[in-house]
Amino acid sequence: LSKPQMRARIQGLRSPAEPTTPPWRGATVSAEDEPLLLTLQSAVKALLQTAQHLSMLTENASEVEVFCNTLEPVLLHKFKSRQFGIFTVHPWALVEHSEHRGDAEAEAVRLARSVGSSDAARLRAWIYVQLNQRSLRQTLSELLDDQAIRGMFFTEPALLNRLECRQLLSDLLRPLAGL
Repeated sequence: LSKPQMRARIQGLRSPAEPTTPPWRGATVSAEDEPLLLTLQSAVKALLQTAQHLSMLTENASEVEVFCNTLEPVLLHKFKSRQFGIFTVHPWALVEHSEHRGDAEAEAVRLARSVGSSDAARLRAWIYVQLNQRSLRQTLSELLDDQAIRGMFFTEPALLNRLECRQLLSDLLRPLAGL
């Protein structure tokens, strides 16, 4: 989809009562990145509505799948998929670094490793675990606040390499901790 088509599609997802201006409109987020954040915002809203009726957030709920499908492109934005010119890496390598941040984080990584057969599957499993532990925002924020980790995994213009974008991501994910 083109940028105007994406914007129109996102606008169509809003109910008439919702404001049409995203909360970060005053921040310095480029038009290229905005669709990622707008789509994530819509996915979080849908997930919050569905989660009220679920005890576990799993792939069986379409809103959880949509949320994961919108969070993953944010993590992939300007991600350094080639390391040292020979290794191909995935954002799973980024979240693996969370295992050194506490017992709950180590358990989430261990569980994801045990059920995922690929880096993409392990990342998705880790997101499910973090959602159910209500710790996705906190864990991602801690990882992304570490400049050394960001420098290792993201190019300079990456969405998550910019403070205002990391803060926006944290703000978007904050309501998920209260499910």
